[in-house]
Amino acid sequence: MQSFQDQIAANAEVPVNRPAMQLEFSSRPYDPDAYLKEMGVNVTDEHNVAIRELMRPVEALPNTWDTSLSLDEARRRLELIYPLVDRLFALSQGQIDPTLYEHATGTAAELRTGWQSRTMMSSNRLTFGTA
Repeated sequence: MQSFQDQIAANAEVPVNRPAMQLEFSSRPYDPDAYLKEMGVNVTDEHNVAIRELMRPVEALPNTWDTSLSLDEARRRLELIYPLVDRLFALSQGQIDPTLYEHATGTAAELRTGWQSRTMMSSNRLTFGTA
């Protein structure tokens, strides 16, 4: 300790008083492509690009649990989801990145769940997977 004090006295400098821990925060708008790339998904692979193109209109839908959503609006939204789901079912495991597959199926399922009970009564085509 004495040598440290001697060193300070010799330099006539006081060490900078820094906190033991610092936290930094930042945020940015959610970008699914950036997220997937960060998670290691090859965003230039032809199958992954095709899935992302089908996902964009689905992602643009408002994520709502509005119980007053009309049956026609529910059908319109589901018709945007069907091509994505059909393409996901058509691809084999090796043709699509597993992280992208999970993200895409989760996105479709999340948006479908709120409308499922209303649309199941009117048409079998308006449902996919298990209820």
